[in-house]
Amino acid sequence: MNKTWQRVGSTILGIIMLYVYFNMAEEIFFFILGSLFIIVSIVFLLNKKELRDNGVHADATVVSTRRALILRGGRAGTTYFPVVKYDVDGLIYTIESSVGHIWPRYKDGETVRIIYDKEDVKKIIILDDGSTATIIMVLIMLVGAIMIGVVLYRVFF
Repeated sequence: MNKTWQRVGSTILGIIMLYVYFNMAEEIFFFILGSLFIIVSIVFLLNKKELRDNGVHADATVVSTRRALILRGGRAGTTYFPVVKYDVDGLIYTIESSVGHIWPRYKDGETVRIIYDKEDVKKIIILDDGSTATIIMVLIMLVGAIMIGVVLYRVFF
């Protein structure tokens, strides 16, 4: 599972624990949670845009696919994360993509286009992996906006 998602999950869990512990007003809780959804989505999308705009394009070879058991809706499901190998200035890097799929999307030995960060060459995105993650982040941002809208409606009307 992506480390960013683990941090987001921990943050959301922390907010829920604060809500239960301090018995915060419902409106404040959902306003903070909606704001968190929006902030996390914007940061994710800006980081991705920056990497696309300033990153270095390269070819990488899929060397394997890691299977991970992930809970979805109370049921376990398998997610597949491609592991790619690429060359930067004569050094070979082998990195697992942070974007997983519900089916093995790439075959071992397949060549894929990646973008890596010049400053941190281990930070990569596979070019054709990003649209699903972007759509999910936009949906999370919309959910956050709806939560804030409902809270504001309840407070002012």
